[in-house]
Amino acid sequence: MRSSLARFLAPPDSETAAAVAAVAALREQGDATCPTSAGLDPADRALADAYLDAIGETDPALRAEYLDNLARNARFIPQMHAAAVAAGVARWKP
Repeated sequence: MRSSLARFLAPPDSETAAAVAAVAALREQGDATCPTSAGLDPADRALADAYLDAIGETDPALRAEYLDNLARNARFIPQMHAAAVAAGVARWKP
């Protein structure tokens, strides 16, 4: 299944863009060693981490709880994508 992250791109000059590109490259290679958090898609995890960094969330427990909630409730992933767009770490690409 392809991640809905394919509709999003980070600004090309950002470190986030490099991280997202690296995760996408691993996914395309089918690398089974790509880290995940509680079953969260690696590309969605990268975007969630970038979003949490952008809003200044540094508490490891809160970050873990946020990522676990995303992994358990797929309906929250589009909301996270919209929040990442609003925070400026991604942009919508139809």
